[in-house]
Amino acid sequence: MCLGYSEKAHGADLVGGELTATRVEGGYLLNGEKWPINRATISGVSYILAVTADPKDGPKCLTLFMVDKRELDEANYYNLPKILTHGIRASDMSGIGFKDCFVPDSMRLGAEGDGLEIALKGFQITRTLCAAFSHGAGGVGRLHAGHCGRRAGHGAALVAASPIGPQGRASQHLGRCRG
Repeated sequence: MCLGYSEKAHGADLVGGELTATRVEGGYLLNGEKWPINRATISGVSYILAVTADPKDGPKCLTLFMVDKRELDEANYYNLPKILTHGIRASDMSGIGFKDCFVPDSMRLGAEGDGLEIALKGFQITRTLCAAFSHGAGGVGRLHAGHCGRRAGHGAALVAASPIGPQGRASQHLGRCRG
């Protein structure tokens, strides 16, 4: 799954988004793009924040949809190209676009206008987890630095045999983490 909240022209200004969900018989037509999204191409389910009322009405103009790509007409949605990234090359940072893409009422989460509130409640969980994951990654980095400093391979400490070497920025940073 992925969260389609941000847009290229608006970034984190969720209320400024332009992806629309227009009411039709039995559901909505989605039009617009969400970008960047982690896992946009590989996710089967995308949570899409869409404008369903006049943006002048403020935050109540947004509605959240749980869009299952397996149930969509492939002619009406498309994946945006992967963003070239450094360090997280395997990450699927891309986006998704919709052109008159029908989604049934059953894909709407909550009532019309409740999308921003639902999204922000979700952030209370996901942002806390992001901090916890980062903290855990730092711990793993410290363990790795200690291991590489104690282990030898090919006649030298592993950290010395590393492509970044003992003088590299990563080694210096990890050394500070150990200390």
